[in-house]
Amino acid sequence: MEAISSVGSTDFGPSRYARVAQIEAAQRVAEITALQEPKPPEAVSIIRDLHMARYALLAVDPGRNDVISAAVAAYNRATRVLNVVSPSGAMLPQLRG
Repeated sequence: MEAISSVGSTDFGPSRYARVAQIEAAQRVAEITALQEPKPPEAVSIIRDLHMARYALLAVDPGRNDVISAAVAAYNRATRVLNVVSPSGAMLPQLRG
């Protein structure tokens, strides 16, 4: 009987999936915000940053804390702007990296 190999390099914890879900919620708010008139000048860059943050969190190895921190920082920058300009008054929470 062969031993089961270690899965220590895979992150099955809820924190990654919770972060991705929060980023997806922020993406929806950003897309709605980008449709308002007058358009916030940051709308396109916010949507781009959130897409990149989501991609980074899904693609990164769990040991790459620098990539995770960069994704969390991009999300936090986007939510600071969205919390001010969002027409729905959505208050998106900040993530801890």
